[in-house]
Amino acid sequence: MITIRKLKTLKRDSRLRKICRLFREFEEIIFPGGSFQEFLYVKGLFQLILIDNREAVFLSNHTAEKIKQYISAENPLSTDFLRDLQNIRYEIQGSLGIETGDWDFHLAPGNLDPGKRIVKPFSLYLEDIRSPFNVGSIFRTAESFCVEKIILSPDSASPAHPRAERSSMGCIGSIPWKIESLEYLEQESNIFALETGGTPVDKFDFPESGCMIVGSEELGISSRARTAAETSLGICSIPLFGSKGSINVAAALGIVLFMWNS
Repeated sequence: MITIRKLKTLKRDSRLRKICRLFREFEEIIFPGGSFQEFLYVKGLFQLILIDNREAVFLSNHTAEKIKQYISAENPLSTDFLRDLQNIRYEIQGSLGIETGDWDFHLAPGNLDPGKRIVKPFSLYLEDIRSPFNVGSIFRTAESFCVEKIILSPDSASPAHPRAERSSMGCIGSIPWKIESLEYLEQESNIFALETGGTPVDKFDFPESGCMIVGSEELGISSRARTAAETSLGICSIPLFGSKGSINVAAALGIVLFMWNS
């Protein structure tokens, strides 16, 4: 680990970028449960930040005061400290023009136990969901709402994509999945689709078991998928009241899965 003395020799922006990387390491590996010596090191980083802030202000008064409080504290290693450390890092990164992406957030610990899940005979068919982020988010939502399995069309983003794995927060491995063409629906019963123009979700007659088709972010379900749904249980829709008239596919799925479980 780089010493405080070495950090002092770096140019200001380089020093702050390095400090942000060090904070990230502390957040992921050391805190909470860090040692007193580790906290003393962070105090040294805090002092460097305040020195740089006096030369050219980049911190809000609130954040600067928060740092001063931690410098004078004895050893407040806690969840609140971890949250404050993260907020300080984000503020410094913002001052340096470093934007935070979805892939920058920490992954949940990979300790999910699929055996503890409550599973119902619910399946999803994802038709041409192109965004890896949406695919991962769908897996995360499905894991929480008893979905037994997920089938993806060949043109959907792979759950193995790094962004899908990250947005799933560890849930990709909890739900069996495979890739199949629309012919797969011929072996399913009680088929319905999440799409506009159908029966409102609060009036839809959900089956005890079945398969829900979830369509493309831009185009919705195909005519063939619509036919499969309409010749079975039909179309389930979410009434919307905004000018946009649409919501993210993973958010919509969460609403319908909650109702399916109710």
